[in-house]
Amino acid sequence: MPLHRIYYPKDAFSEDDKRQISENLTALYTRPPINIPAFYVIVIFIPLDAENIWLEACFAPFIKERGLDWEFHIEEVERDLWIINGMVAPMPGTEAEKMWIDLNKAVPYEGMPRVGQKF
Repeated sequence: MPLHRIYYPKDAFSEDDKRQISENLTALYTRPPINIPAFYVIVIFIPLDAENIWLEACFAPFIKERGLDWEFHIEEVERDLWIINGMVAPMPGTEAEKMWIDLNKAVPYEGMPRVGQKF
């Protein structure tokens, strides 16, 4: 599940900037080759006092062009360690995953492993 935490100086982004960044990030994941449900993508904006941080973010149109620096970090968690609404996410490319994409939400599916069950 992509989780983006964006720490930024207060007032660096407008509400429209944040909406566009969130939409751009979601689009990266909801189209091929990744093609996961939009509800998997979480974007959290955390405003901080500018004097208390070094800004680290990753969206050039909103950061580089404003003369700010950025850093990018990716952490990949094992699939069996993330649970959505108490359900193990379906494997990529399965009919169950296609159902989650079409519905844009987690729903029970046939053959769903129990939480904690290796698959």
